Amino acid sequence: MALADDAGISRASAARLLGAIEKRHKPISEAFGSDAGVRLMRIDSELILGALRASNDDGFGALPVHDSLIAPARFINLAAEKMVEVFETLLGRANTCQVKIKGIKVPHMGEGRRLLPTCP
Repeated sequence: MALADDAGISRASAARLLGAIEKRHKPISEAFGSDAGVRLMRIDSELILGALRASNDDGFGALPVHDSLIAPARFINLAAEKMVEVFETLLGRANTCQVKIKGIKVPHMGEGRRLLPTCP
């Protein structure tokens, strides 16, 4: 009903649309409506908070931006290592994603770098 109300369509149309989405994404269809997204967002938040704490503990600050960090250029590799360590500690398994380092210039703060997790 929420989809029908938000999209301004009939409930029957919303049901057909949801059915098509579930069919297209069959491998993960059992996760739809299960709050899996909320659980994944919580893990993402814990990962970034852990990486921020580790950065502070190692003597450099970082700023969170969604699922990434902005850190001083001279500490960027250490920040990337912290993200991987926190991931592996939090989930109890090796990280299959790579941490991508993307250079960004922030004029009012000097040069900074941003870490972005990427998965194959």
